[in-house]
Amino acid sequence: MNCSKEFPTTDVLYRLLSSDTTVLVLTAIDIVITCITIGLFAEELWFLFHHCHEASKRTKTILLLALYPIVSFASLLSILVPTSTLIGEFVSSIYLSFCIFIFVNLVIEYFGGLKKMLCEYTDEMISFRTGPLCCCCFCLKSYPFTRRSMTVVKGLVLQVAILRPLLLFILSVLWSDGKYSLQQQTDFTNPASYFNLVNTASTLLAIYGLMITFRATREKLRTYRLTLKFISLQGTLIFMNIQSFITGFLGRAGIPECSNTIGSPVRASRVNHFLLIMEMFLFSLLARFAYRTTEEIYCNDEEDGANRDNTGATGAVASENGNGGVDTKLNDVNIIESAELNKTHM
Repeated sequence: MNCSKEFPTTDVLYRLLSSDTTVLVLTAIDIVITCITIGLFAEELWFLFHHCHEASKRTKTILLLALYPIVSFASLLSILVPTSTLIGEFVSSIYLSFCIFIFVNLVIEYFGGLKKMLCEYTDEMISFRTGPLCCCCFCLKSYPFTRRSMTVVKGLVLQVAILRPLLLFILSVLWSDGKYSLQQQTDFTNPASYFNLVNTASTLLAIYGLMITFRATREKLRTYRLTLKFISLQGTLIFMNIQSFITGFLGRAGIPECSNTIGSPVRASRVNHFLLIMEMFLFSLLARFAYRTTEEIYCNDEEDGANRDNTGATGAVASENGNGGVDTKLNDVNIIESAELNKTHM
């Protein structure tokens, strides 16, 4: 059988798969799951616009929640239109890199800004000895939680939002010129493979900065369900990168086997995107639960408590002033009576 490693056009693909009931059913399931994921995002938008009144926090939350329908839709597009696979993966990867940076900024905003966050962590230390890069680096010591240390952490995350889109843009240019394809990601005879190495190193540094932020803030932000938010983002990052690498490696090894002249790498890519759609649906459910908290209520409760305290203090002062006024009037009456008695005796 003459199996092609190139991604087929829609005309060729649907002609070959028109008699394959299993593939058609799985494709229909993909479409339904993607629509549900998009529907969940629309419902989350409604909730946020009605319960989250802080514009900056609401915007960051929406951008993070949009990750799951975007990745799911890009994966569905790669299944329905195989020749768009590279474009869909580039869009998903670029948006994910921005979400990592947005997440760190959202954590800082939960404290009310960087200044209030630093006040909250006065005289505390931040540990840089964490995964995935430095978990065994015992030479790394803890550093004071200062503006400088937070600048380093934000720099670790910011670099992926700048470097990764630039690298993927270069790879897309090479792809359009026929010098790069998905099957050549680990072929080191091709210069594009070295761009992938830099891209991987940049992603690991971003994960490192994300882990430092999470480990330092998870206890103080327990009421914000920070662990669940971190798991939903970290899980997406892991599955999009590691799962894609594993399925690509299996495809080049001939797993799954060639079918209907569709080569193993193409079929492996379709399996990867099918799994991603299912995983994004599950992560969107987790994120919906994690972000579905009216976080401004916590602030309002504290403000109400402070207002009640102030009201009580004001009432106490007023009460004291009132009693003081009565005492003053009684003293005035006593002085007047004493003066009248003195005049009588005289």
